[in-house]
Amino acid sequence: MNSMKIALAQISPVLGNVELNLDKILKGIKRAKDEGCNMVIFPELSLTGYYIRDLVYELAETVPGKSFNIIKESAIQNSLHVIFGMPERASPYSEIIYNSAVWIKPNGDHEVYRKIYLPTYRMFEEQKYFRNGSKPVFVDTEFGRFGLTICFDAFFPELNRYLAIKGCHTIINISASPNPSRPYFETILKARALENTINVIYVNMTGVQEGVNFWGGSFAYTSRGEVIANCKYYEEDFITFKIYLDELIGSKKNRPVLKHLNKEIFKLCYDALANE
Repeated sequence: MNSMKIALAQISPVLGNVELNLDKILKGIKRAKDEGCNMVIFPELSLTGYYIRDLVYELAETVPGKSFNIIKESAIQNSLHVIFGMPERASPYSEIIYNSAVWIKPNGDHEVYRKIYLPTYRMFEEQKYFRNGSKPVFVDTEFGRFGLTICFDAFFPELNRYLAIKGCHTIINISASPNPSRPYFETILKARALENTINVIYVNMTGVQEGVNFWGGSFAYTSRGEVIANCKYYEEDFITFKIYLDELIGSKKNRPVLKHLNKEIFKLCYDALANE
């Protein structure tokens, strides 16, 4: 299939209220189905809200688990790919928790990406509550291969380049980005699209949590760095758009970046880090 229709479900999670947030997710899935979409994407930690702090130990769930099972049933009923964020407990009685992106396919199969880069500076405290993930994740679908990243991962080009090298035509980044970060994400993710000749889809939360304002503004860039979808700033929004996979062929022909990669440079970077 050379095209697909995607919904950006930019929601404002109610902090700590899984029941209400789950209802927002289920309504978003139904709306995406009604509007003829193949996929619907929700923000980082959309199941709980971002600033849950010590509540994470109470709210984290396993995958599969209670909320996952409800969303999975809806994904199957509506024949949709559903991506959402949640605090994931490693096992039912484990204190190890990950900041995870969950992808559920229309047949109920699923993949989980555990955020690798956890910001812990200024207003961010993620390493206090979450364990770092260690493996990039890509997802094979009837529409080709997608990569999954979460928020701060966007600032690490090596992760996104790995996903591009592995054949991902589109990278999805789900986010909980506060207002000061807005210009960075709008610039950096355009660079990730251009430098890898891939599509980049970004879904951010909105609303105010613990006095912090999340800017929304979810968007999609083509492999040429063009904006093809853009949600409103600072309020909930739901928009749909199409991506045309054949357009990637022209981008890669006109700008064959990956063809010119030099593995020796990667080795030099690794050696430099190892020797620090």
